[in-house]
Amino acid sequence: MEGGEEGGGIPVDVSGSGEPANLDVSGSGEPAVVSEIADLPVDEPGVGEATMAMEAEAPVQRHVEPARAPMFPIDEGTEGTRTRLKTNLLPLKIEVRTVYHFKITTMMFEDRNAEIKNKDLRRKVVQKLGTHEFQEETALAYDAKDNVYGVFDGGLILGSSVEKKVEVYEGKFVKVGLKLVNEMDVQSLLAYIRDPLTFSPRQDVLNMLSCVFQTSPASRYLVVRNGFFREGNDARPWGPGVDAWLGYTMVPKALRLGVHLSFNHSRTAVYREIGVIEWLDSLRIYLRAPLSERDWRRISKELKNMYVKTIHRPQDLDKPRKINAVTPESAERIFFKDRDGNDISVAQYFAELYRPLNFPHLPCLDLTQRKRDGPNIWVPLEVCVIIRGQRRRSDPTDEMNAERLRLESIGAEERMAMTDRLVADANFADDPVLKAFKIQVNPRISDLPARLLKAPAVKYGTRSLNEGDRFRPSKGVWNMRDHRVYKSDAPLTRWGVLCLDPHKRRNDVDAFIRELVNLGNENGMKISGPLSVEYGDNVPDADPVRSLAATVSSLDLNSDGQALLKPNDADKKECQMLLVIKPDMDNNVYTTVKTVGDSVMGFPSQVVQARYVGPHTNRQYHSNLLLKMNGKMGGANHVLGDDLCPRITENVYMICGMALSTGKKRRREGLVQGPAVAAVVATVDPEMTKFAHAHCMQSDVRHVEDAGHLFKQVIGEFSSAWKNLPDVLIIYREGLSEGGFLIADAEQNYFHTELESILKGCRDIRPDYQPKIVFIVVSKRNKTFFVAGPDAGDEKGNCQSGVVIDTDVVSPRLNEFFLISHPGLKGTSRPTKYTVLVDDIGFTADEIQQFCFHQCFTFARCARAVSIVPTVYYAQLYALRVFLLSGTDDGTESVISDDLRGPQAHYNHVPTHSNLSDRLFFI
Repeated sequence: MEGGEEGGGIPVDVSGSGEPANLDVSGSGEPAVVSEIADLPVDEPGVGEATMAMEAEAPVQRHVEPARAPMFPIDEGTEGTRTRLKTNLLPLKIEVRTVYHFKITTMMFEDRNAEIKNKDLRRKVVQKLGTHEFQEETALAYDAKDNVYGVFDGGLILGSSVEKKVEVYEGKFVKVGLKLVNEMDVQSLLAYIRDPLTFSPRQDVLNMLSCVFQTSPASRYLVVRNGFFREGNDARPWGPGVDAWLGYTMVPKALRLGVHLSFNHSRTAVYREIGVIEWLDSLRIYLRAPLSERDWRRISKELKNMYVKTIHRPQDLDKPRKINAVTPESAERIFFKDRDGNDISVAQYFAELYRPLNFPHLPCLDLTQRKRDGPNIWVPLEVCVIIRGQRRRSDPTDEMNAERLRLESIGAEERMAMTDRLVADANFADDPVLKAFKIQVNPRISDLPARLLKAPAVKYGTRSLNEGDRFRPSKGVWNMRDHRVYKSDAPLTRWGVLCLDPHKRRNDVDAFIRELVNLGNENGMKISGPLSVEYGDNVPDADPVRSLAATVSSLDLNSDGQALLKPNDADKKECQMLLVIKPDMDNNVYTTVKTVGDSVMGFPSQVVQARYVGPHTNRQYHSNLLLKMNGKMGGANHVLGDDLCPRITENVYMICGMALSTGKKRRREGLVQGPAVAAVVATVDPEMTKFAHAHCMQSDVRHVEDAGHLFKQVIGEFSSAWKNLPDVLIIYREGLSEGGFLIADAEQNYFHTELESILKGCRDIRPDYQPKIVFIVVSKRNKTFFVAGPDAGDEKGNCQSGVVIDTDVVSPRLNEFFLISHPGLKGTSRPTKYTVLVDDIGFTADEIQQFCFHQCFTFARCARAVSIVPTVYYAQLYALRVFLLSGTDDGTESVISDDLRGPQAHYNHVPTHSNLSDRLFFI
């Protein structure tokens, strides 16, 4: 409702956080920006003046301790069959020699001294600045923050600044402050590529090149982080009211063959124009009754800060209005005073002035202009329409994830063809900024050398007293048919089944269990039937953990007829496994089950979606399920049949995976404050079947703050098992970027910090304990993919398991290689990049590449090679499980009630039950 029909037009938000990026909501584009100039918010007093001064205090000088430098490249590998690949890396030709880096501020010129925050308006200002205000007409590169790059110095000397008055539109002026902060020798980047031992890597030049490539697309596309998306580019439906827009990302890289542009296609969720009521209906929300608390929270989270238009008044059809909130009250329960001072509800107001509402029992949208003094504006949902072109910021639903997987499941050849179309759409040849910086994008590399490594042998359990079942997988895939698990920890006799889907037929459940037991015994697991099979409704919302714990406690899981006792009852026999059948797409059940099993009661659990429990059983599904169950109970499904290289086996070694996981929301928003979970999972036996694990929660999401403490825990478990300390620690660190290990300053070099912490932890164990270290960074998000020919690929162009690339497109400075260890299941196989930073035992290139490749055949929960070494995979899964138990991801609360948590339930520690300390319960 609009109080007394007043309030006028609502300005486009220019805070930078809620703006619909590049959204033309005015119909013509320019008037919307002009109106923003008049409606810009004023910052806190003094902010504008301080920014325009541009003279920062001299930094306090401190002693800079040099960081430990990563090892240099070693000789290239020779093992394997040679082949050729194509890739998505585009060679660049760079002729410009010097680029000038400016810091910029943009402020209103008139009497308000308000800093401009709208990114589109700032881009417009920089465009005008480059065209009219420099000594010569030139295109400037701008990152939409405070960095501007140009090929002219603008008449400034290094360190000097100037103010300019720029007319953005007729009669509309902006005050621009420029300070020249750096003169970059671009050719020094090429010198580094030619001689990385002499010259330093120039990340500042790569940042400049990234800004140059992103400047022109930012004015034509919807910008989402570093991606550029357009509606007409093969948009596909992707959930309620949402389309998947196709776009691309670009990242310049310094490689051994020269500077290249990594060009990738991407998709993002964008709202189409849709009425709010229609959108609610597509969410399957019942509209003929007031919203439930759960539905209200759901739509409130998604609609906040979005833009709508109202349709009850013709003059408002083109006015974007920002949603502050969804009211908790319905339209018939929200009252205000009319012009005569009488109380009237929003529903009554609309019935008298416009038309009766169809849904008066539903809430309103709060469209009040917070930055102006004016009346509250409450508008019923049914007269609001979501404006198209706004990025969906909420986490994707399970259905959206499934649809995204389908959209992304395209073969390598099709992906390369899509990349070609997007490269043509980017139109680099006519880009004015690229022309100004004398940068040319050349055709893609079409002939890249690679090698195909031989797969290792895999060994299953014995069928006779003499030897195990040993064979060599073909193309990275095998199955359990006619094989027995390598080792089963103990017969599975004390377990139960809990079906929480009220619609599931008991005959189907019985058939599912019968097939599971029969196949498990056939595969050597020694499984008895469950001691109890119970059926119940879904877990209630109120105190779900206590409710499920009580249900589990009442299950008859003892052979002597006693019930499974509650936690803290010491005279009970342990439950070995609980299998829970949950309704499809109900994540609340999953969270509750894992909390009860992993943290409260201390037994492994296996959750099964109800759709897999039916009259027609799937043997492969049962087989995969049994692999997970055996691994969770401490068994081993298979091991390597080939010995590891002697350089490893001649030592007492421990293979460790270390991962740092943040919540989805924090990762999406790029926040550097937690919480985050640091996790380490390490092998305890030479066959890589027993593992130790440790974790901690921390506030910094950029590096592991106390790696030494985590390694003390896992090394302690190794020592307890073998009465000895490992001579060699082989550490795989997931996710550390080049910026985290190439910085010369030890204080800012996260690799240096973590390694020193690990070494200190070793000294804490014993003062003279100094194990040899192999430290390898593992990266899956490297923006590179390869297309194989018939000799090393499948019918879709995906590389076979075992393809390794260690020349041409790797770093000139680092000892690294790409490895595709997994067979492509769907879509395009993404390579894993391994960067060896420390190698105290002297691996050859062939040895380290085969060592990493062979480990990928030992992952516990599937009969196929995986894409990264299992210890890193386990560390990722473990960190995610801790996040699930903590309830800190995306602002949710833990489902563990206070009295069930115990004394250790605080921010820095999430308890996992002591019964599971040596189990892979998180797989």
